[in-house]
Formats: sequence, structure tokens, C-alpha cells
Amino acid sequence: MTPFAASLVLTLQWCDPHRLFEHGRAGIENELIRTFEPLQVTVRFTKGVPPEEERRIQVVLVRSEPVEWGLPPNTMGAVLSQSGPQTQVYVFFSSVARVLGYRPEVLRKRWPTPREERDLNRAFARVIAHEVMHAVLPSRPHAEGGLTGWTLDRSSLLASRIEIDSVLAEELRFALLRQLTVRSTPSSN
Repeated sequence: MTPFAASLVLTLQWCDPHRLFEHGRAGIENELIRTFEPLQVTVRFTKGVPPEEERRIQVVLVRSEPVEWGLPPNTMGAVLSQSGPQTQVYVFFSSVARVLGYRPEVLRKRWPTPREERDLNRAFARVIAHEVMHAVLPSRPHAEGGLTGWTLDRSSLLASRIEIDSVLAEELRFALLRQLTVRSTPSSN
């Protein structure tokens, strides 16, 4: 891995408009930090709106089903365009819960048990990380496995570690560095 002089920061803005898993934000943040740390990328997971000059990706937890969006029923997350880097990713609460073996309608009505909360934290973080890769690197295809595999199953969502291809890691750092450079370059008017 190429060492970078500047710390690369990825700012994610948590948005849970239906309060589906609001209390899990801190746990998701910890899992995201663990996921991106080997990539030498620092994650800032904020609930409020970050400063306007800071590039961020909004993470929206949705209660609707993916089929309502024209997506396959087992879709856990989505980036809605591949026309360039995106600023929003969507995570489908019900799909993630079902892949873990939980009934989403039950989870919405009560506070999750400690085990459910731990599982949901890790699973949401993995889905978010997967979708962030698509948002930052829209032309990058799915891999055979690991974080950017075509499908994530229960075991990959809950594994203590998930494989991240070193080439992908390099591409992500380069894209984040390029965005940092573009933001800090004064415009000529």
C-alpha cells in the first residue's frame, strides 16, 4: 500500500428519517471505522450536516422494499446512478434484517436485543461500505467475493473481518485524494 502524507477522510452523514435504527448509529460508526481502517481511510460518521465545503456521502436508511424502487427483492443497498461519483447511498432496512434471519416487522416494533443490535450494526456497516465503494468508484465492477462481491450473505455480513481487495483499496484512496485535491484547488474566475 502506498503511504499518504495526508489523512484521507471519508465523511458519511447518517439519515434515518423513519427512526428504524436510530439508536444503532454509534455501533454502525464503530464497525465502519474498523472496516475502513486497513484501507488507511478515516471515517467521520455524522448525524448532523457537515460543513458545506466538505464532500460527504449521505447514508439513507429506508423502510420501503427494494421492489418498490424497481430493484430485486433481495437488494440490501443501492446507489441510484453510475454516471459519476455519487453523494447518496440507500440501505434497505427490511432486506438487511431478513438476510440476517430477523423479521423486520418485529424489529420495527421493539428495541432489538443486544445480539440483534450487534448483528445489525455490523451488517449495516458492511452494506454501507459496499455501497460507498459504488458511490466513490462508480465504474468499478463487482468482485468475485469480499466487500465488493456481487452478493453479501449472512456469513459475510457478520464475519469478524471482510476481505477488501488491495487494488480496490488503492483505487478508493486515490479517488478520495483526488476529491480532496479538487476541493482544495481554488477556482479561477
